[in-house]
Amino acid sequence: MKTAIVSDIHGNWDGFNTVLEDIKSRQVDRIICLGDVVDGGEENDAFVHWLKANNITTVRGNHDENYNCKLEPENKKWLNQLPQEIVEESVIFTHISPRVKQKKLRITSKRGMYLTKPITDYVLSAISIFRLFLVMKAKTLERQEITKWTAGVMI
Repeated sequence: MKTAIVSDIHGNWDGFNTVLEDIKSRQVDRIICLGDVVDGGEENDAFVHWLKANNITTVRGNHDENYNCKLEPENKKWLNQLPQEIVEESVIFTHISPRVKQKKLRITSKRGMYLTKPITDYVLSAISIFRLFLVMKAKTLERQEITKWTAGVMI
C-alpha cells in the first residue's frame, strides 16, 4: 500500500494544496496526517473540514491540543477526539514522539503565547520519521520515488 504522510499543515491551505497536487500525481492509496492540523495559517476550519470529508486518518498534534485560533465548535470536538497514535503492524504513526506525552507548559510573554516541549521529543521525532522512511521504503518504494519533502513527509 502506497502511503503519503503529511504533518504540520497549521491551517496553511495554499501550502497543503501544493503538496496535495504532488500526492495526486503519485497515485497513493491513502494519506495519513501526523497532526498539527491547525494554529498558524488562516484556513484552520477549511483544512479540518477537508480531512473529515476525505476520511483522512489523523493523529492529534500538540497544536491540535493547544491552539490559539478560532475554530468552529464541531471542529474543536473533532480535534479533541483524535488519537495520539495509530499502530499498524510494526509502525507507529504519531506526532513528535511515541513516548508518553508530557503536559504542555504555557508561557506568556510580551510577544504572545509560546508552548514549550523538551527538545528530546523533537530529536526522537526526527529519528522516528527516518526509521519509518526506511521501513516504508524497503516495503513499497523505489529510490527515485522519494523526491519531495514539503510541508510534511512524503512517502
